[in-house]
Amino acid sequence: MVTARWDRHLVRARELERTGRGPAAIDAAFRVIAADPHHEPAWIFAAAAWCRQDGAAEVPAMVDRYQQLCGRGPVLIKEVMNALMREDRLAAVEALAGAFPESHAGHVLGLYYRGCARMQAGDDQAALALFARFRDQADRFTGIIPFLTTPFFNVIYRQGTLVAGSTAFAPDADPGLSADPGEAPIWLAPPTVPQGRPVLVCAANNLYFNQFAPGFAQSVVALGLPVVLHFHVINPDDASRQLMTALGAGQGAVVIDCSTAVLPPGAGATWFACSRFLVAPALLQAYGAPLWLFDIDLELTPNLAIMVQSMIKGQCPDVAGFDTGRHEPASRYCAATVFLNTSPGARRFLALMDRFMRPRLRLPIQVNWMLDQAALYSVICHCRQAEPAITIGNLRTLTGLSQEDVFVSLHPGALKNAMRWNP
Repeated sequence: MVTARWDRHLVRARELERTGRGPAAIDAAFRVIAADPHHEPAWIFAAAAWCRQDGAAEVPAMVDRYQQLCGRGPVLIKEVMNALMREDRLAAVEALAGAFPESHAGHVLGLYYRGCARMQAGDDQAALALFARFRDQADRFTGIIPFLTTPFFNVIYRQGTLVAGSTAFAPDADPGLSADPGEAPIWLAPPTVPQGRPVLVCAANNLYFNQFAPGFAQSVVALGLPVVLHFHVINPDDASRQLMTALGAGQGAVVIDCSTAVLPPGAGATWFACSRFLVAPALLQAYGAPLWLFDIDLELTPNLAIMVQSMIKGQCPDVAGFDTGRHEPASRYCAATVFLNTSPGARRFLALMDRFMRPRLRLPIQVNWMLDQAALYSVICHCRQAEPAITIGNLRTLTGLSQEDVFVSLHPGALKNAMRWNP
């Protein structure tokens, strides 16, 4: 395959489409396909261009042909769907999803992308209904679509199957296992700070804590705010206990408290990620102050001081976070930082989060990673539909700051991946 040669032809095809000559653009892409039937970008462009020309009915036959040639029919579907979602062509997504028969892999992928399109259009209840249908049907297609073995398809599988609608909160819904006795926070030393001081909270297992806590603490101390920084350390080892003692020795205006918990042997990275929500009720009780829940693998910027002061002075909702605007359901609300008030509404929100997450905590990580974000989307949708007295705020609207203004995510590559996939 002479990629550069065909790429020049595709540049020409895109220019033809940009100038309103859609049929000529599709014809140019098919000439590339005729010359090199394995050139995937040409297949993707041609299929997407058909959809943009209201020709979605032509695409299933293309997918079947590409599957016969390369065995990558599902890849073609998801690439075309992604292209249309990026362009906000929601009607084209609906049309393409509806073009596949129910027995086709395109049908189940279409359920997921139709849900994303409905969510993007602001119809969360319709989106949740489509994700429920995806959840019911996805496992029938694992022999065709590598939902559990290929990273990108695994993200689709988890996003589409983890979120759930009102049935997850019905009285007869599975509440999951009751809280493990070892899950409750045990303080290294009881909190002594006067109640009311804002509290920044991180929860992590010993590996994450040892790796990221010093840098996170340093970024908090640099803010110069009189806050409490609380680290909740799961399954601590000797190194993490020494670090907890060192951090608690004093850091200027910042009081650093630590608590520990011991989770059962089956607990893994998803449980660690969800733990800050699970222990938040106990921390609200202990501190009597608003909480900001954070991922620990962040570096906070000086703008966080603006956010904290703005929220303290303002009329605060029960819960607030960043709405990312993304069309994937378990990526819509950022779990890296969430504000919780001291109100009954915040406590009810946390109870709903616990109820949603607990039945799913012991699932394999290929199935439940991103559970905290899926829970945020599901619980927020439930509250807006069924419990509107719980007030949900957008931190960007409330403070004028974006998540990029407030923190920088740290990505130490292989080390972070190793810590994630090996509890």
